[in-house]
Amino acid sequence: MSLRTSTLILFTALLIVGCNQATSTSAEAADTTAAAATNETANMPTAADSSLSSDKEKFSYALGVALSNQLKQVLDANSENIDRTIAVGALIDSVNDKDLKMSEEEIQTALNAERTRQEAEANEIAGKMAEAGTAFLAQNKTQDGWTETGSGLQYKTVTEGTGPSPTADQTVKVHYAGTLIDGTQFDSSYERGEPVEFPLNGVIPGWTEGVQLMKVGGKTEFAIPSELAYGPQGRPSIPPNSVLLFTVELLEIK
Repeated sequence: MSLRTSTLILFTALLIVGCNQATSTSAEAADTTAAAATNETANMPTAADSSLSSDKEKFSYALGVALSNQLKQVLDANSENIDRTIAVGALIDSVNDKDLKMSEEEIQTALNAERTRQEAEANEIAGKMAEAGTAFLAQNKTQDGWTETGSGLQYKTVTEGTGPSPTADQTVKVHYAGTLIDGTQFDSSYERGEPVEFPLNGVIPGWTEGVQLMKVGGKTEFAIPSELAYGPQGRPSIPPNSVLLFTVELLEIK
């Protein structure tokens, strides 16, 4: 197999499994993988090996570590659907130009099958999230204190601010926490212990519109429809078509 073909297959695999949003890891699988690779790497220099003397050798070792770290992220992100030992073994076979256990046609068929499986799974999740989000917003806007704007954004003032309101072209400083409608928290500046600053026209539309409704010193809850957030694409920690709930404190207009 040519180097070009091997590289294309590796990048295709990275792109496919990188789409998966699972975040579970397996230390036991990692240990097994490391053991399986020991025989292939026993003669490689280590960080403490004095043979890493030239710039070429140091770059070669650094490149190997960098590629390994990227591969581990892909394997960890899709641990339920990948046998790490087999994946690493195949990588070693390909890099060393050994006879592969699958033909190029079989490899492409397997990659396409996984792509199809992930697309079907993503579509199913997207449909469920859209249905749940629509029901949530319909019920939420009837609750006391909640207002819905023409765009579909819903908000509830917790504390009325006393300062000015920002415009879309300004930068603001805020504290916030974000959750899904099932209560799963996906982000929080409170937990990081530090507020954030950002240009108001550089965030999701629901934030751009919503924070302009606030005054400095105020605190507001938002229910942001998917189309004003990340839509059908979602994010690694946010399923597609998700309604996002935020609590936001407007601390300062920069």
